[in-house]
Amino acid sequence: MGLISISMLIPFLGALAILVLELDDKQVKRIALLATAIPAAIHLYMFARVGFAPSGYQFVESYTWIKSLGMSYRVGVDGISMPMLFLTSLLTLLVVIFSWEQKERIRQYFSLFLFLEVSLIGVFTALDLFLFYVFWEFVLVPMYFIIGIWGGPRKEYAAIKFFLYTFAGSVLMLVGFMAVYFASGTSSFDLERLIGARSAFGLTFQSLVFAALFIGFAVKMPVVPLHTWLPDAHVEAPTAGSVLLAGVLLKMGSYGLIRIAVPLLPQGAERFVPVMLAIGILSILYGAFVCLAQRDLKRLVAYSSISHMGVVLVGISTLSQLGTVGAVYMMFAHGLISAILFMSVGSIQHSVGTRIIERLGGLALKMPRVGVIITAGFLAGLGLPGMVQFAAEIPVFIATYRTFGVILALPILTVVLTAGYALWAIARAMHGPLSPLSTQAHDAPTYEFWPMLLLVILTVLFGSAPGLIMGMINHSVEAILALL
Repeated sequence: MGLISISMLIPFLGALAILVLELDDKQVKRIALLATAIPAAIHLYMFARVGFAPSGYQFVESYTWIKSLGMSYRVGVDGISMPMLFLTSLLTLLVVIFSWEQKERIRQYFSLFLFLEVSLIGVFTALDLFLFYVFWEFVLVPMYFIIGIWGGPRKEYAAIKFFLYTFAGSVLMLVGFMAVYFASGTSSFDLERLIGARSAFGLTFQSLVFAALFIGFAVKMPVVPLHTWLPDAHVEAPTAGSVLLAGVLLKMGSYGLIRIAVPLLPQGAERFVPVMLAIGILSILYGAFVCLAQRDLKRLVAYSSISHMGVVLVGISTLSQLGTVGAVYMMFAHGLISAILFMSVGSIQHSVGTRIIERLGGLALKMPRVGVIITAGFLAGLGLPGMVQFAAEIPVFIATYRTFGVILALPILTVVLTAGYALWAIARAMHGPLSPLSTQAHDAPTYEFWPMLLLVILTVLFGSAPGLIMGMINHSVEAILALL
């Protein structure tokens, strides 16, 4: 058994142990901590190995699953999947720590996060399309219950909406996979074999199937107009659920485009460039403008995710090495930044009891540690030089100008809009006179503060030294684009 399978088996066994064994609350939390810490350590080791390895898949495991149907358990990582894998295990570990004082149904709570980690690791490592689809669907189940049980007042509505939207998208994705399977003549779901047989796909076939895959993946990103499930899911989800939803789950769609749709259907991707560009720019501008009108701090962060994922789609639409590298790095950057912001907003809600911006004020006096963290998160989100998003946006913007010329003026406008809503939110919530509710506030406890501080440190580290990840991304993107 390889490292990838071990990193899935440990949280799976941890979740089963929590559900089956007679454990007290402290034991449940310790098992959850151990079951997430070990995969994080494994992925950190893998991260270092992949960073110095040549292009191509590493840590590959392959076992026949259903031979007659060409299905196999085949997993591996490269420079595109490794940052997502590292992000998954890191954020799962941190949300376990952040949720240390969880009181309600803790056995089910922590076991669902462990099951969610298993599914996400599978999505980012699967090299068989049917295996990818199985893990993709498994992701929906724990997140549905996390929102539906521990969410806010409208949790049932948000959970059902999340499930229906994403399930509908995944059905289209499955239709695309089956079409490729039958048209390839390989009798296999192996991704590399299917890519090797792509010459059998005509232009019309590629265009239709790419459209199906694009819609399925775009729902998950999400981009306008397939985004309406996201604000409700974010607002109603518990803080830990919002962190993983924004930090990792939203990356599944863009990862699927880069890993599967573009190399498998290159002519279809080229025909869809204008559509991807238009939807990406629309998402960027829509998300930023809507953020300016938000009164709820958590909803503001949720809509900012739509804007940032639009940048990812614009990078992919360039079909260039620089743009795609920037898109993958943007996925990683947004994962760190959204986690900081949702955790800090969660700390504010735990302390003050509200997220409504006009009811807050002067919180930096009562919550100085959270004040520093949320300010750092918003500064990173608006692309402050030296922080991780700046290093991600610049390649995307340069590639956009080289590919589409002055159209760059539209997405780059969001730099000003993002600065506007970020600074406005910080000024209203954290500074000025104390509001009546803020007088009772207390700073974040240690188990909430340290995960947030670590994420801030990582945004500076990867913003100041982007080569730690960008090098491995570049090798793998070059291999994919060579297929176009």
